[in-house]
Amino acid sequence: MSIDLPLVASAFCYNSRVMVREFIPDTVEYPNTAIVMSNGFAGSVERSFGLAAQEIAQLSGALVLAYDRVGTGNRTVFSLHLRNQLRPNRVVQRAASTGQVIAARMDPAIQNVVSFGHSGASTEAIALTLSETLPVVGLGLSEPVGIQKVHPVRGMAKELWYDYKNERPERRAQPPETPKVKEAETARHQKIGKTALEIFYYSALWPTTFGLDGLQKIGRDNPDIAVYVAFANPSLNGDEKLIESIVDRMSRFRHLTLNKPMKAETWPGTLHSAFDKPAIATKVIRRTIELAGLSPR
Repeated sequence: MSIDLPLVASAFCYNSRVMVREFIPDTVEYPNTAIVMSNGFAGSVERSFGLAAQEIAQLSGALVLAYDRVGTGNRTVFSLHLRNQLRPNRVVQRAASTGQVIAARMDPAIQNVVSFGHSGASTEAIALTLSETLPVVGLGLSEPVGIQKVHPVRGMAKELWYDYKNERPERRAQPPETPKVKEAETARHQKIGKTALEIFYYSALWPTTFGLDGLQKIGRDNPDIAVYVAFANPSLNGDEKLIESIVDRMSRFRHLTLNKPMKAETWPGTLHSAFDKPAIATKVIRRTIELAGLSPR
């Protein structure tokens, strides 16, 4: 199902740290529930990610509060201090600041929050849940990073910075033929710079086991939070055997039957990029809502 809508949202709250936009579905199925989600890799709530969040609100029947992670989006600026805040031992504290901004402005009628993150946004969703600043009852993740120590971002960052610093001046020597082409080139140049900067900020967090360690902590210390994790098959996290071992390990994070479910699954034939699609993301979110025991009105 595809919904072609213009980006319509209110600026829920804004300060120098975070902007949150709210997307209200035409038909509200879960009146006391909000889905809180941050942008994936190279996305922005003011562009494609905002459109995706709007569609997820329509498909899920729940209010969506979407925001750009620090160090990402259209308002990215260079800061060594910010990079240090995104290290594994400090990222929960950083997420708590975001959670406090959201909580201060959130409608008091919202009693249940589902924290959701795909790929690069998964560590943010986990950190926000661990911060305990919002009434999170469900955590949904698709193709999360921070599951094992891999370093796929270093080479990518070098290539992007090379393109940003070296190739662009050569192109500037040959002016585009039309204003439209020039605008597209400028947008591309800006995106390359912001993407490389995002990799720089998160290169100390993503290639760690923060995600898996965080899930283990939630499984142990937060039994009232339902957790659902969907892995692609094939997955960017590793081969099928490795993913099976991760899923098996996660199944032992929580034992007591009285606790909310904690479940990880592979989705055969589903690629990493497929979870970017609002319809697929909504399936993960609805599965999380179901495990959390939330019922539509």
